[in-house]
Amino acid sequence: MLYRKSFPSVTIQIRYVYNAEMTETQINLIVLYCSDVSACREFYRTLGLVFERERHGSGPEHYAATLAGGAVLELYPAGGREVTGRIRIGLTVYHGDFDLPLEPGNHVLRDPEGRTIDIHVAERTEPAIMIYTALAASIIGKDVAATVESFPSGAVVIDIRVDGHHASIAGKPGDAEWGVSVDPLQEQGFTGHEKVVSSAEEALAVIRDVLRTADAGQ
Repeated sequence: MLYRKSFPSVTIQIRYVYNAEMTETQINLIVLYCSDVSACREFYRTLGLVFERERHGSGPEHYAATLAGGAVLELYPAGGREVTGRIRIGLTVYHGDFDLPLEPGNHVLRDPEGRTIDIHVAERTEPAIMIYTALAASIIGKDVAATVESFPSGAVVIDIRVDGHHASIAGKPGDAEWGVSVDPLQEQGFTGHEKVVSSAEEALAVIRDVLRTADAGQ
């Protein structure tokens, strides 16, 4: 797949559950065959997608947009192919980052060719970053280096480094499952968190206790 430099703040909605059994398979490409590519491109552009014109070899000219997370949505002229008909696509967008006057919440739209598009309009989540950074400092200690990443779906990933140790937490506010790992073996790759607890506070306390035990044993 070609590298594309445009990464708008639009994500495909996928319910993400943190556990050791989840598959590592990801959706990386969706292709819509359109009878009117220009009209469809304009519709998806109003939702914040940034398209680039492409042509692969002797194939038809088409448009591609890379979403947050790396998935690609391509719009192809149907030509002699059947137009992509009944399909439902879910997109999450940030309020204020697109042209349609939609308020935060869930909306159902149809593209120019009748395809159903579920839109979740999310508020900007910088406050969550501040909240979890402060929480990490209060539970583990002020010297902790915490990097917090918050996603339009509401999911939060907290990366913590302190005294040569590395820990990671992932979960979603309001959910009862937060994954936590401390000093994972990098050569094994990520296969799921070592432990699942019921809150971010409990996950941070797990990290604190593991680090205290590790320091006591030195």
